[in-house]
Amino acid sequence: MKSILKIVFGCLCFATLLYIIISNFDNEAFHDTASAGSEASLTAAEIDNIINQENIDKGQKLEPFASELAKKETEELASRLENRKKEAERSKKVVETIKRSFYFKKDEFQNTGWYKHKVWGNDSFIDRKGLTCTVRDDGYIYLSSNYYSDDWLFHEGVYVKIGDDIYRSDIIPTYDENHRTINAGGSIWENIQYTDGRDNGIIEAIANNTDKIIKVRFLGDEFYSDITLSKRDKLAIQECKRLSDALSNSTL
Repeated sequence: MKSILKIVFGCLCFATLLYIIISNFDNEAFHDTASAGSEASLTAAEIDNIINQENIDKGQKLEPFASELAKKETEELASRLENRKKEAERSKKVVETIKRSFYFKKDEFQNTGWYKHKVWGNDSFIDRKGLTCTVRDDGYIYLSSNYYSDDWLFHEGVYVKIGDDIYRSDIIPTYDENHRTINAGGSIWENIQYTDGRDNGIIEAIANNTDKIIKVRFLGDEFYSDITLSKRDKLAIQECKRLSDALSNSTL
């Protein structure tokens, strides 16, 4: 019995000693880990400071380049503005020269003015078949087709043939506000205004090809009528286009 008690007592002592050793080992490991974590946090802070300093250094190095770039952009902007001023002055001189070939009518209520080439007179209707242009004082331009006869065609658009190229205007119905007619003294006038670009490039095509034969077809609801555009009408349309461009470029 005594020998058994000695054995039990010895086991308890051994277990107690083992517990003390393990506890000490865990405490040391905990302190070591805490210390390492502190050192790691300190290192991260130092790294952040280094990165921030590098960014500051880079910014200081890039500052001269940014300043030079801003200076270059300012000079380019000033150059473009100066060129634009010169272009506006040239355009004003062109306007002063070309407008001598035009009638000018001021609309005091809308504070706008309209140019009509003297070849066609100062009326919207002309006593012949042809194409005309009207130019506003800000450069806006539109084409008109004029049909004149002793019988109705009720045309709603035109085809224009220049060489092998055919240009087609939009169709403007007879009830459209830009479609106007007069019947007087046995004569018929039909006038269509192709506003807002509905000529589909006809003005520019004629202006660029005054040396070529240009044919025009008036498209009626059942029939059509063909003409060859006269030399004076071609040149008048070309001058309308030049006046339009000059007026558009004469203001900054």
